[in-house]
Amino acid sequence: MNVSPSKQPINSFVTWLLLVVLMVHSKAVLSVSKLPPPEICGEDGCTIVNYQGVWNDRGSCKAANAAYPRTEEELLRAVADGVRQGRKMKVVTEIGHSLSKLSCPDGEEGLLISTRYYASVKSVHVNKSEMTASVDAGVQLRDFVRALAEDGVTVPHTPLWDGVSMGGVIATASHGSGFFGGRGSVVSEYVTALRMVIPASADDGYAKIITLRRGDEDFRAAQVSLGLLGVVSKITFSVMPMFKRSLTIQLAADDDLEDRLLPFSRKYDFASLFWVPSAAKVLYKLETAVSTEEPGDGSNGFPLVQPMPVSRIRAMRSQQDAVERSGDTSELCAAGKSMVESRFSSGDGFQSSPGRFDGYPVVGFNHRMQTVGGCQVDDALIKPSDASDNQERWTCKWDPREDQRIFYFHTAVAVPLENAAAFVRDVKRLRDASPQAMCVLNMFGGIHVRFVSASSAFLGDQKDSAVFELVFYRSLEPGQGRLHQDVIDEIEQMMLFKYNGKPHWGKNRDIAFQGVSGKVVSNDRFLAVKTKLDPDGLFSSSWSDALLGLHDTFWTIDHDHCALEGVCICREDRHCAPSLGYTCQPGRVFSAAKVCRRSSSNFE
Repeated sequence: MNVSPSKQPINSFVTWLLLVVLMVHSKAVLSVSKLPPPEICGEDGCTIVNYQGVWNDRGSCKAANAAYPRTEEELLRAVADGVRQGRKMKVVTEIGHSLSKLSCPDGEEGLLISTRYYASVKSVHVNKSEMTASVDAGVQLRDFVRALAEDGVTVPHTPLWDGVSMGGVIATASHGSGFFGGRGSVVSEYVTALRMVIPASADDGYAKIITLRRGDEDFRAAQVSLGLLGVVSKITFSVMPMFKRSLTIQLAADDDLEDRLLPFSRKYDFASLFWVPSAAKVLYKLETAVSTEEPGDGSNGFPLVQPMPVSRIRAMRSQQDAVERSGDTSELCAAGKSMVESRFSSGDGFQSSPGRFDGYPVVGFNHRMQTVGGCQVDDALIKPSDASDNQERWTCKWDPREDQRIFYFHTAVAVPLENAAAFVRDVKRLRDASPQAMCVLNMFGGIHVRFVSASSAFLGDQKDSAVFELVFYRSLEPGQGRLHQDVIDEIEQMMLFKYNGKPHWGKNRDIAFQGVSGKVVSNDRFLAVKTKLDPDGLFSSSWSDALLGLHDTFWTIDHDHCALEGVCICREDRHCAPSLGYTCQPGRVFSAAKVCRRSSSNFE
């Protein structure tokens, strides 16, 4: 039977989502190929990429060479060598999960310092009398939380994906969701001390180790540093006795979402939600802390960060490309309604016990309910007994080694809670003005909403906020517009500029960082500490200087198609793709927005 191009991709999308959930609940999983590191070095130097393999501006990033210290003493020597030679330096981690250019040094003569080998799970030490735990900065989150659990303790909040390094987690203010624990869900708020290697004078051997503790003025800069102060070698966290979480997911209409946001965020310890605007539905996650005596062995198996067979990844990308080419969102809109129902009835990836979902509530230990992953390693999963030796490789959906991978933009913006209801109302108005356009978000599950507290860090959030997170299609080819690009770009600009949202440091397109220095607790005080600890700016770059407001690069980028990649906001049609019908026009609801809109009626 022949299937029309417009229907095949969408129906396959729903099938894929259900298949992934079944994979998560199955015991028959295959061995997984380890992700590549962010740096590739050879005789001609090093090339650095982000975890997707392509920077926001599609430009290149080079360095002369890389150092791979295995001990703190070797780390000290590596920094000293860089300082002695006056070289720009950047830290790279085992996987390099940030989208933004935080790990890219200026020029091509820079030095990369990898924490890949300075990262031993044996470095995790729990002090139960003080309720603290220390860890090497390069250790992956998955290893850290598991080591804590063996000692019966936990950090209350962590990011969803467990492949990030602990140094990267705190450097970029990564977070979970909710206000439980007294300090909110940003992981760096639970740091009590840091050991760092920073530049020093010749008399001090060109580098030295310092320890910063909570209460020190400089600590507030170091707890969210973006890697601009030096190299963090060891981190000490406050921990608490292990507890369990109890999760119930509620499926509801979104007609009162703006009114429910604030009370919902305060009522549940780890409140979060998925909003699917095209279906006018919300998946509310009613999640609270409970005693370890509560029955249950639940875990989080969120499908989109699970390993997938390469053939499935390629098929998914082919289907997404077909949707973009067709310009027809009708089936995609229908898929959104099926998707939200399926996610609710299947537990949205949560398992009541290994391989099973038995209904709500799902109860499990804190670390297993919060963090999930596995697609980043080669030894986490085991072949089933009936698998042949020639089974295909499984990997992360974004694996940069695959030409036909899932390639996307990732926008995450913390909107002050006091502005969140108005923002939701505006998104609904935009949906009413262009109802089909919202369906493009269904490719990646809708809008994820999490909650974070005001921060003590200088580069942290000024206020309690709702973090709205959007993942949306990106072309593998430069200079291409997106289906209903204007609507998603208008949402992005609403969050950032109408409602004063602060972008997540490790995610987002470059336009999100315009004016960010005025949205943090104290950019000036961070700069003062930066000047003190790294006076020659060896750990800085022109990109990070723009981030901190030291020059206006993010405002002045001016080249053809720059708005398509999110490295500029269009001011002229050439910033879009006029030859493809995309011109620069005002937003439909937020008229101050400038977006690339396609004039063809097929895209209206």
